[in-house]
Amino acid sequence: MTSKKGFNKNMIRKLLAGLLFCQLMGATAAMAVPGSMNFQGVLTNADGSRLSDGSYDVNFSLYSVAENGNPYWSENHTAVSVQNGIFSVKLGSLNALESNDFDSDSYLGITVGSDTEMVPRQQILSVGYSFKAKDADTLDGFDSSAFGHITWVNAGSGLTGGGGSGDINLVVDPGYVQRRVSASCAVDSSIRAIAEDGTVTCESDSTGGD
Repeated sequence: MTSKKGFNKNMIRKLLAGLLFCQLMGATAAMAVPGSMNFQGVLTNADGSRLSDGSYDVNFSLYSVAENGNPYWSENHTAVSVQNGIFSVKLGSLNALESNDFDSDSYLGITVGSDTEMVPRQQILSVGYSFKAKDADTLDGFDSSAFGHITWVNAGSGLTGGGGSGDINLVVDPGYVQRRVSASCAVDSSIRAIAEDGTVTCESDSTGGD
């Protein structure tokens, strides 16, 4: 780690402010959600003055609890530039972040150089539009587990086709459909209508002549 002279574990006591946000992507299936996000903060000394300009090694860790526990994700950024106390990094650029990293409460721990981790940890909160993004896990408020999955299409009576993979087509079997007609008409008459029970209504054939 490189730093200004006099830097030690007692210099940094407080994280004044942090800005954590996800880069929004267009709503197209071809675009993948990036596995990183920007983080910006301000570092101060114990007396509240901004940390001296320089480069510092900073470790970032995610926890599911506000205190104690073990991190479930971490990455170490070397030579982070600090100007007037302000620094900016891209979390996930070294160790990609996954959507399930934020399935529950998440707290960000920050450690500068050989100092102990800052307290308190910073809870990661939602940005406004992320509330709408929650709809991606549900369909009109119902979890995807509430819906079944189509694993096979059975053609059934009067149809051909079906299957369990690829493009599935169903075709009507005309021969089977016609089997429901259970009556016929006399000579010189024709079927006018077919009832649901297969019976028919007949009418005389129209013939021309003098």
